[in-house]
Amino acid sequence: MRPLSPTAAVLITGASSGIGRAAAERLASHGFRVFGASRRPPSSVPSGVRDQWIVMDVRDEAQARAGVSGVVAQAGGLDAVVCAAGYAVFGSVEDLPSRRRAPRWRPTSSAR
Repeated sequence: MRPLSPTAAVLITGASSGIGRAAAERLASHGFRVFGASRRPPSSVPSGVRDQWIVMDVRDEAQARAGVSGVVAQAGGLDAVVCAAGYAVFGSVEDLPSRRRAPRWRPTSSAR
């Protein structure tokens, strides 16, 4: 796999663990400029990632816009985005306290 260009910039959400981290390491190993993003900085940056880490919560539009703008400003553009941010809740919705249920339920329950 070759980068789109020698300076191809990729923003990867959820890059601190799991599939996002694996994608960051794989793309960095192939020469892409990888900008990792997550709600908290990772305990260790994925192998090969040398560009700025972006702390952002993709559920917050202002943080997401600022994160993308930061990548564009630093890299001079953005060639690709890998959306790997996610979360898991174990158990039934009825068993979750409302403070944990509301942020996860709202995006789908308010659609009409």
